[in-house]
Amino acid sequence: MVESKNNKDMLGRSSLISVQQALDILLDHLAGIKVHFDAVMTMIADTLYNMLALKLRGFEQCDAPKIYRNFVKGKAMVQVNTFLYDFVA
Repeated sequence: MVESKNNKDMLGRSSLISVQQALDILLDHLAGIKVHFDAVMTMIADTLYNMLALKLRGFEQCDAPKIYRNFVKGKAMVQVNTFLYDFVA
């Protein structure tokens, strides 16, 4: 009887160790996925800023930070037909 109780304890400890190891591995992979996701989103944003720059006469050679400073950040008043819109970023 004593042997079966010890076997259960050993199984319990063994499975706890494997669960902890599995969690460590999972967290390591999630951190890597987050880094890759951030890099991909940065590349997409940079591409979109470059596409916007190509449509703005005189700003075709500008980089993303300059486009952001001059056109995205800040405020503007835009008139479409008879409607006046006020945008603040």
